[in-house]
Amino acid sequence: NALIIDHRASGRSDGHIITFGIKERLDAIDWVNFAIDKFGKDVRLIITGISMGAATVMMTLNEELPDNVIGALADCGYTSPEEIIKKAVPVVMIFIGAFLTGINVYGKMGKFCGAGTIVPITGFANSIASSIVAKA
Repeated sequence: NALIIDHRASGRSDGHIITFGIKERLDAIDWVNFAIDKFGKDVRLIITGISMGAATVMMTLNEELPDNVIGALADCGYTSPEEIIKKAVPVVMIFIGAFLTGINVYGKMGKFCGAGTIVPITGFANSIASSIVAKA
């Protein structure tokens, strides 16, 4: 048997904010306890996850777990929530900069303020978006 769940704020689960495994590890313990209640006190459980699910599994293993948990599989987890955020934020900022450049927000801001064109902090995004706009 398998009990397949979605993390908070993912898939069919409630919530609007993910915590990269920090609070999800506590959710996983709740699901372990649910499985024990549902399938009986003798049930043997293996918890598993991929990517953020794997990170959640690894964080869950640091918590006090019932003896029913006999194993864990963690595939492609990351080292910490901090590391994944450090890697994701620059990508998001480049995307936002490219998008705002593409719809001419910076140029409109410059005209409104009586200045020249404002160059976004993400110069890389500006160069990509500018070449796309020039072709359009």
